[in-house]
Amino acid sequence: MKDSPYALKVKKIAGYLRVVMGGLFWITLLGMGLLIVAAIVVPFLSDDIFIVKEANNKGFTLSMDSLIRYRMDASHVGVSVKSIYRSIAWIAAFTSGGFIIILKQLISLLETVETDKPFAKENEKRLTIIGVILILGSIILRITGAMAAKTIITTLNITNLDININIDLFMAFTGFMMLILAGIFKYGNYLQEEYDSTL
Repeated sequence: MKDSPYALKVKKIAGYLRVVMGGLFWITLLGMGLLIVAAIVVPFLSDDIFIVKEANNKGFTLSMDSLIRYRMDASHVGVSVKSIYRSIAWIAAFTSGGFIIILKQLISLLETVETDKPFAKENEKRLTIIGVILILGSIILRITGAMAAKTIITTLNITNLDININIDLFMAFTGFMMLILAGIFKYGNYLQEEYDSTL
């Protein structure tokens, strides 16, 4: 059966998105590899590279949401920030890993749209994986962000500053929506199989 103009347009858009996400997948994978290498290599580098030589007006951001910015003053000159860079590299690599898994699932999902199988059984599993990663990420990313902030606070000897950990509600909500969408795709697959069996 010949595709309608709308179906052809959807498949074309899905193809473009798959190519873009494929490129983003490989860029993120490369970035994660570099971050892991950096996290492993940093402890072996000379402390002199990481010594604060002058006050920094730009400062460090202590929140993953960029809500708090701490500016280093003259009291921090001579302090090594090696542990901060290493902590941030590990956390960024971990975050990239989750993003890579999500991209892989989306690429596979878009491939099924291109091949006229949007309700393929595998898509339910792919959407479930995305949903679970987003829900877990809404907690884990906050914890890892707090760990990075703790490293900065300890390294720079910042006093009278508390770290508050809470769930990223938007990410958690998006994750639950993906789980609901997975259920819809499961039902769509059931209807597709019923339709195919009657032909």
